[in-house]
Amino acid sequence: SATPRFAFNTAERRGGISAKGLRFVIMPDPTTQLVEVDVHYEVGSREDPVGKAGLAHLVEHLMFQTRPDGPDTQPIFQTLLDISTFMNAFTNEDMTHYWTTVHAENLDAMLKIEAMRMFYAADLPPFGCSTLKEYEFERERDVVRNEIRAGSSAEDYIEQLIGAQLYPPHHAYSRETGGDDQQIASAS
Repeated sequence: SATPRFAFNTAERRGGISAKGLRFVIMPDPTTQLVEVDVHYEVGSREDPVGKAGLAHLVEHLMFQTRPDGPDTQPIFQTLLDISTFMNAFTNEDMTHYWTTVHAENLDAMLKIEAMRMFYAADLPPFGCSTLKEYEFERERDVVRNEIRAGSSAEDYIEQLIGAQLYPPHHAYSRETGGDDQQIASAS
């Protein structure tokens, strides 16, 4: 509108680590004690190998189950439940996005969680995916399968039909973004 309801009174700050491709934006808002941490990974279902549709979606779920403080500690998901006022994630063709809202005093803890999620996503020592319990993998695989079977909205279905017509068979954008139930069922 011509008269905005609110305006940012502080300038955003941008930076990055160019060698690693990490970029960040900080947008302070002194009117609230809440902080939102959004992390976008520029990897999505387009990277799913043929025959493994939904693998990126499954990895999105599994990244909540990693244990940044070692294999005998609670998973990230439990810590997020303890400190956040809101959290969610999604995967589309081009990215995986995690976002969490916490009170300002939990910002350091939230940044640690996201740094460790990046570390685990790279499957680096000392833990990588080794802290993931088999039953957690199976549970998350079943959650993803249930999401696939529950289906999407009519708009999502129409978008998928159009994508299947626009792109040749086996093109990354002609596949189901969330995954294929049979292909995810075979993931181990």
